[in-house]
Amino acid sequence: MKLKTTKTALAMAAMMFSLEAGVLQLTDQSNFSMVNAIPETKMVQLHTKITNISASSANIQVIKTRLALPNKWDVAMCVESCLPPFMDTLEYVLAGGKEVSLDVDFIFEDDASTGEGAVQFTIINLDDKTEKYERLYGVNFTPVAKPTETLAFSFESAGTISKIGQMTQLHGSLKSTRNEKTSVILKRRALQAPQNWDITMCVNDLCLPPFIEESEFDIAPNGQVSLDIDVTPTDSGVAFLAFDLKDTKTDEQVSMLFSFPTYGSSATPVLGSQGKAIAPVALAVRGSMAELKLPFSGAARVELVDFRGRKIAELFNGNANASTPLLFSMQGHSAGNYLLTVVQNGVETAMPFVYTGK
Repeated sequence: MKLKTTKTALAMAAMMFSLEAGVLQLTDQSNFSMVNAIPETKMVQLHTKITNISASSANIQVIKTRLALPNKWDVAMCVESCLPPFMDTLEYVLAGGKEVSLDVDFIFEDDASTGEGAVQFTIINLDDKTEKYERLYGVNFTPVAKPTETLAFSFESAGTISKIGQMTQLHGSLKSTRNEKTSVILKRRALQAPQNWDITMCVNDLCLPPFIEESEFDIAPNGQVSLDIDVTPTDSGVAFLAFDLKDTKTDEQVSMLFSFPTYGSSATPVLGSQGKAIAPVALAVRGSMAELKLPFSGAARVELVDFRGRKIAELFNGNANASTPLLFSMQGHSAGNYLLTVVQNGVETAMPFVYTGK
């Protein structure tokens, strides 16, 4: 699953309506959760209430389908009592006018991998198999990254829309304010990227092969290195990339996120979730401050949205200058995963990021 956090959360938000026609009524009480650390209970539990609105008993079958689970995760289901994770089907008799809770337990081992898990449950009325419901549940486990005070990461441009087979290069730099040598780990994360695109990182004059996604290098005292991103699309699509830079001495980290939309040979624009062409936007988050670079000058609206698609705050609504980054503070907001949505020139772009709360 690509760009898992965004797609899964928004898909589940869209499914959180309550009643379909039939004997059974399903009410989603919680179907998505975000955690920054493995809970002490080693488990995250989500819930859907099932109600039999008829006067007669209903025979119910529940089928569990794993869609995506990171390493050392598992999922169990509970209706009054919990089944072992390896059991994927249960049957239950729900008396007329009664309700029961369907509990979905995401289970973690101590060294479980980070990422997002998703599972689908199918609820069938065995007395009338045309009455069938599907529910999607997910958990996102993303550790909070520490803010940085030593590293300053900047890029000259937010991105360039290019044709298939044409390389796009972004130029940036990384500065260190430390009076001694700084060792830095550079890691590339593809939040979403079409298959077979060539994506290369370059540090100074050294360009790494596309299959290398992590590299370590040194910055001289109070020095600076150049950082370039080379992206060559092989077909139409849009890539969301994150570049994380971590100081190996302090574990301080700074991240930069980019969008790379690509037109096909027919010059048809890549469409976003609202049917609008996606424009390149760059977002840098440092501690409680975020810096946003827009592709155009003119009217713009910037909103903070959680990963269930709910608007948290309107951060900007007015005329923006493409040459002047927008700055805003996340102070007062809880640590966690967010989307920054930008609407400009009829174009809507969503950028995912993590706020550490510091």
